[in-house]
Amino acid sequence: MNLFDAVPLTVYEELSHEVDYDEVNEFEVRRVFKLVVDRCDNFSHGTLTPKNHMMILRMVKNALGLMLSDDAEERETFYQMIREIKQENVTVQILSHILALLPIYPL
Repeated sequence: MNLFDAVPLTVYEELSHEVDYDEVNEFEVRRVFKLVVDRCDNFSHGTLTPKNHMMILRMVKNALGLMLSDDAEERETFYQMIREIKQENVTVQILSHILALLPIYPL
């Protein structure tokens, strides 16, 4: 999964039960950060640069801020991203199943 899908989706899946940004501790943020890196196709813990580490951590915190924002428009922006990511994943899964069913002809 790409980073821009992994961050909001993982934040949503792991922390959507939270109701206040201030109630989320640093341990939870770091736990979600690790899950995001595990989920990404182009990152691994062993090859993560300090710059990428800080960027992903900031993205996790920003996504959390959007999800738990007092501003309804910001929350709706976040949840619209989640709906789009889920729809895209369903489409990819359907196409993968269809391609798997197609016969392979030798050239």
